[in-house]
Amino acid sequence: MRKRIFAMLTALVMLLSLVPAAMASTVEVTAVTGTGTAKGFGGDVTVTMTLVDGEIAYVEMEGSGETAGIGGNIINEWPEAFVNANGIVDTYTGATFAQITRAGVLEAARAALENAGVNPDDYLREAGQEAAEDVTLDADIVIVGAGGAGMTAAIVAADAGKRVVVLESQPAVGGNSVKSTGGMNAAKTVYQDKNEFGEAAGVDKTLAAAEAYADNEFIANSASVVKSQWESWQANPEGYFDSVQLFALDTMIGGKGINDPELVKTLVNESSSAIDWLQTVGIDLNNVAAFGGASVKRIHRPVDENGKVVSVGAYIVPRLEAAMKERENITLCLDTTATEILTNEAGAAVGVKAEGKTGNTVTVNAQAVILATGGFGANLDMVVQYKPDLDGFMTTNASGIQGQGILMAEALGAATVDMEQIQIHPTVQADTASLITEGLRGDGAVLINANGERFIDEWCPPPKSPSPAPSPGWWWIRRWWTLPPSFRATSPAA
Repeated sequence: MRKRIFAMLTALVMLLSLVPAAMASTVEVTAVTGTGTAKGFGGDVTVTMTLVDGEIAYVEMEGSGETAGIGGNIINEWPEAFVNANGIVDTYTGATFAQITRAGVLEAARAALENAGVNPDDYLREAGQEAAEDVTLDADIVIVGAGGAGMTAAIVAADAGKRVVVLESQPAVGGNSVKSTGGMNAAKTVYQDKNEFGEAAGVDKTLAAAEAYADNEFIANSASVVKSQWESWQANPEGYFDSVQLFALDTMIGGKGINDPELVKTLVNESSSAIDWLQTVGIDLNNVAAFGGASVKRIHRPVDENGKVVSVGAYIVPRLEAAMKERENITLCLDTTATEILTNEAGAAVGVKAEGKTGNTVTVNAQAVILATGGFGANLDMVVQYKPDLDGFMTTNASGIQGQGILMAEALGAATVDMEQIQIHPTVQADTASLITEGLRGDGAVLINANGERFIDEWCPPPKSPSPAPSPGWWWIRRWWTLPPSFRATSPAA
C-alpha cells in the first residue's frame, strides 16, 4: 500500500472511532473500482484503479510482457505516482524512454477511470519537479553510461577500492544491453562441455570459407591452427570441440576480414573468463546453443527457475544494477547527460560536466574518465551522416544511444574508425521496431518473402548478399539455421 492509502485509511479509522455506535451506520464511504486494458510493448497492459470519495486510493498495473528495466519500470513505478498525484501523471514527460509502454499505460488508465464512472480528464496531472541545484562530486573514476559495459566497469573499479560515479542520461540503467534477447558468445567454457558435439559441418564450412582470405595473415594463421586442432580432436574426440582460434576465425570471416585482429583477440581470449566473472555477481549464463555466424554451439544464455531460456538483457541488467547498489563506493546519477569531458592544462581527462534532469549542472572531478556510452544507432541523423543508404531505416536501439560520448571525445581530438560499419538486423517487428531475436534462426527458422520463397542463407550471407526477392514482406517459419550480432550489418550494435 502507498503512503496516501495509509493516510486515508488511518483518517477513516479515527473518524469511525469518534462516532457513537448508534450513529456508525450513517457514515458512508463511496468506493468505486475500474479496470482498463491497452496494448503495451510486449502485449496487453492492464490498469486497475480504486477511488474512495473521488480520490485515487489504490492503483495496480499488470504488464508481464514489458521489458524489465524499460517498460517494466513504468509498471512498477507509476502506481505510486498515480496515487500520490491523485491522477494520471507521466513522470517521463518529454523523454523517449519506454514510449510504447507509457502510451499503453496512459490509455489503460483513462479507460479504468471511465469504467469507474468518472471523467478521466478531471484526473490528468502534470509531472512537477523542483529545479535542482548545481552539484559537484569528487571521485577516483567517473563512468559515462550505465549499460552493461558501464555497470561492469563500475563494479570492477569499486571492488578495486576506487570511488566511482556513474552518469546515465536515461531514467533507468541498461542502455542497449537491456534490449538484448540472445546471449553472450564465449569459447572453451565448462558449459559447452555439457553438450554433445554435432557441428562438424559448421567447422568444415568455416575452414572452407577461410580459404577466400588467404591474403589475410591473421585469418590464414587462425585457420591453420584450427585445422590442426580439428584434426586432433577428430582423432580423439573428448569434450566439446571449440577454441578461441575458431571463435576468432568465425569473427574475422563474419567481419569480411576488416576487423581489428587485436580487438578480436581481446574478445575471444577473455570470453570464457567473462562468463566466470558474471557468476561472481549472481549471473549464470549456463545454457549453450547455436547462433548464426558461429561454427559451433557458443552462445551462452540464462534460464529461469523452470529451465526456460529468457532474454539475456532483461536477466543481466537488474542483477548488475543490484550489484552496483550493494557497493557503497558507487554513486549512480540517472537523468544526467554528460556534455563535456574536462581536461587539465596537460590535456589529461580529469572529469565530466553534465546536465541534470531539471537543467542543473553536475560536475564530477575524477582521476580517470571511462566512456561507456555505446554507439549512435538511435541518432538517425548521425547514422545517415556515416551511411547515407540507411536513410529511412528504423532503429531498435535504446533511445539514449545518441552518440554523445563519441562527439565529446572527438571534441578533444579523438580519432574514430569504421564509423560506417553499422549493423542491420534482418528481423524486426515493423510497427514497434522490436528486434526479433536471432535465436529463432539459431533454432531453425528461415527467412522467406511474401511468395513463400527463401532468398538468403540465414546462417552466413555471402560477401555481397543478394537483394531480397522483389516481392513484399519478410516472414518467419521454423526449422533451419542462423548468425550472431557482429555479422549482419541497424540494431543495438551501431
